[in-house]
Amino acid sequence: MIQGAIFDLDGLLLDTERIYEDAWIKLGPKYGFKDSTFLAEAFCGVSEDTVVRTLNEYHVDAKGYLKDVLNYVSEHELTDLQLKPGVKEILSFFQSKGIGRAVASSSPKQLILRNLKIVGIDSYFDEIVSAQEVEHGKPAPDIFLEAAHRLCVDPKHCFVFEDAINGVHAGLSAGCKTIMIPDMLKPEKEFYQTTYGIFDNLHVALNQIKSMMG
Repeated sequence: MIQGAIFDLDGLLLDTERIYEDAWIKLGPKYGFKDSTFLAEAFCGVSEDTVVRTLNEYHVDAKGYLKDVLNYVSEHELTDLQLKPGVKEILSFFQSKGIGRAVASSSPKQLILRNLKIVGIDSYFDEIVSAQEVEHGKPAPDIFLEAAHRLCVDPKHCFVFEDAINGVHAGLSAGCKTIMIPDMLKPEKEFYQTTYGIFDNLHVALNQIKSMMG
């Protein structure tokens, strides 16, 4: 029985991962990277602590680079923030069924709240959890366990919706019914056996969920 639905934000609800990718690549030369495309892929769906820890291995100004990226993203999201297909439909469905809804994102809390309000979906959510509020970021399960706890739901009775590899691992580790909607990264082969499903968009996922729930 499904009692909760937990959603990632960037790349899942909002079409923002490409903005992050642009930021990592365009700002890379400033910090000594001729081509930082690999960083954009590596940092998809991970916490700020993980980003800083990884960048420190390259002996660069990790916090400066991250700050510049977040400033770039924050500025560009004000004029280029779009919902992914099927977002309002799936949120409305869960709301109509009385199923608790939460956002669990690696983005800073204030950025999550601002962006949800910009696109007009903030009222759909009962809880908002950022990686800043848990000990370990994705791929650790902490953020999804915390979201389920705040919804007062057992994780095994929660859907987790993710677009990123690290996020899927986190959802599975939390014991949630994890659904992947790929964005920038392709699914790992094992996900076809371990996830509840892999779908092209939230419209397709919703149709499958409706058929399951009746």
